[in-house]
Amino acid sequence: MPRHPTEPGESTSWVGTAQATQSSQPTASAATEDGSGSKEPADSEFDSAPAPDEASGVLVPRDRGGQGWRVIPRGLMYPLRGIWYVLWGVPRLGMWAYDRFQLEDRFKQIFFNQTETAGLFPVVFYETRYGWNLGGRLILRDLFAEDMRFRARASYGGRFSQNYGAKFSSGKLFGDTLEIEILSDFEIFPKSRFAGIGNADLDDVQPDMALIDPLQDDTAIATRYRHDDFKIEFATLAHLTDRLSVRVAGRYKKRTFDPDADERDDEEIVDVYDTDRLVGYDTGLSNLYGELELSYDSRRTTRFYLSPAAPSTGWKFSGFAGYQSGFDDDPSSHLRWGADLQRYFDLYGGDRILILRAYVEGVTGELDEIPFVDLPSLGGPLLLRGYDRDRFRDRALTLATVEYNYPIERNIIGYVFVDTGRVWRTLGDFEFDDFRVGFGGGMQVHSVNGFVARVFIASSIDGGFVANLSFDPVFDSRAREETR
Repeated sequence: MPRHPTEPGESTSWVGTAQATQSSQPTASAATEDGSGSKEPADSEFDSAPAPDEASGVLVPRDRGGQGWRVIPRGLMYPLRGIWYVLWGVPRLGMWAYDRFQLEDRFKQIFFNQTETAGLFPVVFYETRYGWNLGGRLILRDLFAEDMRFRARASYGGRFSQNYGAKFSSGKLFGDTLEIEILSDFEIFPKSRFAGIGNADLDDVQPDMALIDPLQDDTAIATRYRHDDFKIEFATLAHLTDRLSVRVAGRYKKRTFDPDADERDDEEIVDVYDTDRLVGYDTGLSNLYGELELSYDSRRTTRFYLSPAAPSTGWKFSGFAGYQSGFDDDPSSHLRWGADLQRYFDLYGGDRILILRAYVEGVTGELDEIPFVDLPSLGGPLLLRGYDRDRFRDRALTLATVEYNYPIERNIIGYVFVDTGRVWRTLGDFEFDDFRVGFGGGMQVHSVNGFVARVFIASSIDGGFVANLSFDPVFDSRAREETR
């Protein structure tokens, strides 16, 4: 127990009760002195001290008896502890090198200017079943106003054989309440996946199998196809309060399809499904889409030294509704809607966090009026981790997530998660049956100011193994646009 200084005229004691009692008793200044100048305590001080059984504030060693039985479970867990230690050896080495050699600072010195307002740097992605994606990004910050940004990217491999994009954000050019975004993308997807419409288990191609009508038959067979996308979007974001915002966006997208996929590990879509019954596949798609989104975000950290990329507590809600209309041979004419609810619980110290999430999305109209690529889908690094991207499609989906975050190093958190969800023909069909479940864990890297990257490995109740390295926060509601 630390010894606290006392006020003048007050004696000092290691015993809490004695200290409180002695403060009203004569002090040591009343003690007699011998010829050598030493002081002897007054008898009255001993008289006022508490009895031994009444003293408080005394540190007493804890009785650690009865510990022998713990040897058995500790012994049984020792091999698992050893395996865990070995598996984390490489990440620990990487974390040590990250801090020891100041890799973040060196990265900025190489790829950014001194003020960190301009940078050109390489980017690497990885996703199971798609492989590596290599490319580069250009970032310009604080151009003509605070936080005004321009970003450009180009990459090859993975889901894309080519991917080019640019995005402009006005920052605080129009003040703190209004922001304008303009973006454009051109992407070639040679390895996109289609496994039918519905929640069926994967099946194998049978000899002499007739082409499957995907609108009438929910047989799921893994196939691939190619499509080229061009998109341009204009959006305004209004911050009504510190927590409440409204986003209005308009987008034009053009898509063309080609059965000649680059990968041959799955069947080509035209050899399995009747593509005449897949809306937009033979004719291509050209449409306009407008959307209104309302967001509420009260997430925050509870310690000043924690990164805002890892909130400790709070709520996040976003609800959106949009309408898509097609040109020429594109029959699109439907509504899209959805809601995303997230709750963060600070279990301990601001960095042991439990995250709960519920997500729902749907479209109106009949299946023969909606392009198959615009159907809500589950699977991939954002929605229903543990399954391949776009594994399930239908007119509606529901998803629930439980994730636990814990600290590993100063800028690194670990996490484990369980995702469960299912697609539906309509939400009226909802029932607690045949839900898909994915589970796994990973690490997130973040700087003092924001998110950097996430990596995870996962599996599912249906088997298989999925690994992913990405630079998009999984709980960012804007990232859902990647699924479209």
